[in-house]
Amino acid sequence: MCRGERGEPALHSQYSNPQPLWITGESPPVSLIINPSRTQHFTKDSLSLSCEDQSNSTGWTVRRYTHSERVLDCSHWGSVTGSTCNISFLSTSYTGVYWCESESGENSNPVHITVHGPSGFHGRRSGTGQRHALSRSTQS
Repeated sequence: MCRGERGEPALHSQYSNPQPLWITGESPPVSLIINPSRTQHFTKDSLSLSCEDQSNSTGWTVRRYTHSERVLDCSHWGSVTGSTCNISFLSTSYTGVYWCESESGENSNPVHITVHGPSGFHGRRSGTGQRHALSRSTQS
């Protein structure tokens, strides 16, 4: 995603829609770990996002971009403990691009997370929060 800037003081445009960009080469020093480990989630589920560091960098923050807001760190929409962001109740507005960012500006690879609203799906949950035995209900 990107945005324009001009003038003094700077005026900013809105962020563009995110576009995947694959860069080969050296891996980033940090990974975004998602628990439960999937990118498709449902409203009212809980979610934990952690920055797992491969170097000696400190001060990693989970950030996100959604279509309805600017880039914000976890403290605006979740509960922060160290380099982990916990979300108690997801809603569809949490659909967006998530990544880890260090105080020095290093970034993890971004992950697009989708949160689905109530859609007639029903299922049991295991202790890990994953859904099993999904079935779709239809109404006439």
